[in-house]
Amino acid sequence: LTLKLPFEGHEQVKEYILDGGRPQLTSKELLYPSNIIDLMIVCWSQHSADRPSSSQLVSITTAPEFAHMLDVVSLNSSDAAIVAGEAFMIDDFVTCDDSSSMGNQLDGETWLSRADGLVSILSCNQNGWLDYKNVVLNEESFVTSLCLVEDTIWMGELTGLVHIFCVKTYAEIGNFSMAPYVLPNDKSPRHQCSLRPVEMIHLPALKGVLICINRPGSVLLCTISQALSGNTFDMASCIKSPQELGAISCCAAVLLRDMSYAVWCGHTAGYISMFNLENSSFKSSGSVNHYDPVIEGVEVSRLVSSPNNGRYVWSYIYPGCVLYQWDVNQRSIISKLDCSKIAPCSESINTLNIEERLNPGHCQVTSLTLVEKEECTQLYVGTTWGVLIVTEADQLKPITAFRPHLDEIRVIVPINQQKRVNPFSIGRFSSSTNRNVGPSSTTSANDEKSLKKSSQK
Repeated sequence: LTLKLPFEGHEQVKEYILDGGRPQLTSKELLYPSNIIDLMIVCWSQHSADRPSSSQLVSITTAPEFAHMLDVVSLNSSDAAIVAGEAFMIDDFVTCDDSSSMGNQLDGETWLSRADGLVSILSCNQNGWLDYKNVVLNEESFVTSLCLVEDTIWMGELTGLVHIFCVKTYAEIGNFSMAPYVLPNDKSPRHQCSLRPVEMIHLPALKGVLICINRPGSVLLCTISQALSGNTFDMASCIKSPQELGAISCCAAVLLRDMSYAVWCGHTAGYISMFNLENSSFKSSGSVNHYDPVIEGVEVSRLVSSPNNGRYVWSYIYPGCVLYQWDVNQRSIISKLDCSKIAPCSESINTLNIEERLNPGHCQVTSLTLVEKEECTQLYVGTTWGVLIVTEADQLKPITAFRPHLDEIRVIVPINQQKRVNPFSIGRFSSSTNRNVGPSSTTSANDEKSLKKSSQK
């Protein structure tokens, strides 16, 4: 860490160590990735049996997550499952004095909705987590979808209510119910029905937000200005999926050209229905299926697309362990990736247990996120066994795979240049809980896997 002897200038080093003395670390050194700090701690264990051997050191330090996992934080009531997430970067004011260091600066936030009804907000910088707070919306419901829209966060509840929060003040600035547009003839009291939004997508070209409802399968286009003003939406901007396709399980929007999007909706039996969205109006454009002949008992549970590149859409069928890459123009599958064929490189033969761990049940996809970079657009895939697979998105070629978690990875949210908000003119967090996750991406799962324990199994 320091490239210095641990007790430089200290007298009677042996006696000091035997008495339990350990090297002092500065606050700067404590900002190193958490695995490096953890390894140093176990290497200085009082009992020799607790210290890693040379082979264990090699196994630990060669794991992909060793130097890349910046920090880990445990949320309060960690048994409450994470449902959805959103993350964004914050543009800070820059003066002439600090403009030279801008390349190393990062300030961001992650919003995570939980099954206990809370929404956890975590702030971070380039070194790790900084602060953590909770927002309570509805104790009898929970948020199933989040979306960053300019400097607001839209949160869709299980009841069909959409809350709009300002990310600068954490105050609710508006809300509306989707029930009048999805169930116009329904006479039940407002917010008493179950209308789960499975996806909310910001469409900058149309200055609106696309909201996909699970059941009854419906797609809503909500104009941002109308939502903030409290005006009702145009009923022509609501379309329901064809009756024979049933509920919508996931959704993706592809920018075709100016003011025009292709909307793909996932259904059961491997179906994907397609709509053209142009000039704020929907038009059905058919459907495709992953299989020929059609297979019952499966569902398209994940659809991912790029907000900038309208060439491809990636999908996943549950249950299963295969990812599909679609050509948007041809509406055909051009590539596949079997996740059961990819073994995490940070596991040893003893801990891997190929026959047990690499069966299809452990390789089902639980989260799927596209991370766009200048050099290579990547697809991050989380599985039920806690494995994180990184692939080249354009060709579905695996780059690496490792297992940072013990159980399924529920949510992957990137913190990158694609989602930014303007500088904040007021103070934000007032709490002093200092915790040192990576500014590039955040994963949420049931538990972190210790590299030290893994190397000893």
